[in-house]
Amino acid sequence: MTESRAIEVDQYFPHPPARVWRALTTPELIERWLMPNDFVAEVGHRYTLQAEPVVATGFSGIIECEVLELVPERVLRISWASAGSLDSTVTWTLQPEGQRDADAAAARRFRSRRSESASGLHDHERRIGAPTC
Repeated sequence: MTESRAIEVDQYFPHPPARVWRALTTPELIERWLMPNDFVAEVGHRYTLQAEPVVATGFSGIIECEVLELVPERVLRISWASAGSLDSTVTWTLQPEGQRDADAAAARRFRSRRSESASGLHDHERRIGAPTC
């Protein structure tokens, strides 16, 4: 039986939600903080992320993704899969926070549908990173 595990990270960005949203949904900006991609902000859009292959682990360097949910400046949920090594869902939720409503807090939820150690999940979570605003 495959076990589902989750990592949740709350992170504060001293930027308006619109600016954080652009970092999450603009292909050129995603490339700056994550990796090359062909992302389109549209539910159902399938796209790829391109990383360096890791021959020793069988990782091809290609991560297949799909936009599962999109609520502008609020929620982005994607599937994140690579043949034989990763089958996950990543959700970013933005909400105003702090003394000014213009500040944003981003909560990232990483859920893996593979049975793996918690340290393996943390490795995947580190790869996802935090958007550079």
